Amino acid sequence: MASTPAPLTKPKVPKPPSQAVSGSERVIKWADMTTAQQQALSKLVWGGAMHSSDPSARMVIINDQVMREGDVLGPGLVLEQIEPKSVVLNMQGQRIRKSF
Repeated sequence: MASTPAPLTKPKVPKPPSQAVSGSERVIKWADMTTAQQQALSKLVWGGAMHSSDPSARMVIINDQVMREGDVLGPGLVLEQIEPKSVVLNMQGQRIRKSF
């Protein structure tokens, strides 16, 4: 029998002001992650997502919980952006895009 993932904690982190992403803030694709990164993220169970032009209305379901931009998904892991067909995670400074 498969175990249910542990609930995520949702401490809010301050959101930085909206800025254009510079070329130095490279975002890697989910498929291009290192083995260590894949193992660290393997506990995330992805559900549905909703994008909106209003950032406060954006949400994604992870491990059966509604998560929003800026939510902490685990140690060193922040849900940075919810885009129309993907999310951008920040894992200890490395930006990773997960497409749906």
